[in-house]
Amino acid sequence: MTKPALTLLLLLLLLTPPAAIALSKPRYLGETAPPGYIAVIGENVWVYSPGRAALHSINMETGERREVEAPADALAMTPVEGEIALLTRDALQVYSPSQARWRTLSLNSTPSWMTYAGESIWIALPGEGRVLRVEPGALKPIGEYEADVVDTPRSIAVSEDLWVVEGDGKTLRRLGGGSIKLGERITAIHPYMDGVIAALANDKLTAISPSMEKRWEISLEEGTGREISLHVLEDGRIIYVASSRWVIGEIEDGRTTEQRTRGRIMSSYLAGGKLWFITTQGEIGWASLSRPPRILEIRVEPEGGGRFTARARAEDPDQDLESLLLHLIRRPEAPGMPILNRTIPMSLGEDGWWEAEFEVKEGVVEVVA
Repeated sequence: MTKPALTLLLLLLLLTPPAAIALSKPRYLGETAPPGYIAVIGENVWVYSPGRAALHSINMETGERREVEAPADALAMTPVEGEIALLTRDALQVYSPSQARWRTLSLNSTPSWMTYAGESIWIALPGEGRVLRVEPGALKPIGEYEADVVDTPRSIAVSEDLWVVEGDGKTLRRLGGGSIKLGERITAIHPYMDGVIAALANDKLTAISPSMEKRWEISLEEGTGREISLHVLEDGRIIYVASSRWVIGEIEDGRTTEQRTRGRIMSSYLAGGKLWFITTQGEIGWASLSRPPRILEIRVEPEGGGRFTARARAEDPDQDLESLLLHLIRRPEAPGMPILNRTIPMSLGEDGWWEAEFEVKEGVVEVVA
């Protein structure tokens, strides 16, 4: 009998999944904390627990835990130059982990929200009709701006200008000049390009330019806009957290991808290429925001005597591709043919192609990079 003819089935992986799948499925730290606001500084996850009036620190490398007594009933939290800023009902409180001490800036009225931008902390004071700008190092005011700001969270944003959601909850104003009424309650705003994006209670997300024009508008799943947090990545992707729906979403080029979490999300924070979050059950999780690499082309060249060289070109948007692997797969579709399942490391050549040599004597083999 003659041996079966050698056939190589080459899989050209050109139809790679779209970049929108870069938002990974959530993973969990394996550590829990009393639920509250979350932030990350270096290797430490910080959680503020309103119920226990405490800051909790968990080291991701060692698992070491610390608890620091903190002010009660904080309204918001953000890291500021290696420190933790808490906004309470009558003060801005800043904790220094390195010095283990609190600093306080008293406020004359109850704030509604704060954000950190342009090396400053911006605090919305709806009762006084103004936004206060604070220098975090000296913890002193360095500017104030008259603004009819609504008494809700996520009501201010700073891009090239200060933006506020006005008292009617539906009007967006740029303090450099101009306003636009969006017709629906605005639930969150966030800097985007030289303007902002605004989330609406009717589950729309719209981008507004400094000239008060709508750049685009996207419809999200029902219930997304009622309780939402927004983040914008350097590459222009928009990440949103729909707390009540238990989902994290990504928007790129008008496409939306969502990943479900294991519980209702209390707060989220962007750090180290990951979106960190904490659920109402106290579970700490994260989702990677890295873009996946793609195989652009793969070739198999016969060298004679059953030996072959595989060559592949790859693209990695994050520019941190470390290795490529070549998989040889043969399934027992023909009687008497052994199963083949091998993985071979590929090496990068000076011409930018990854290479690996392998040997196949007979049968049908799938070659995958």
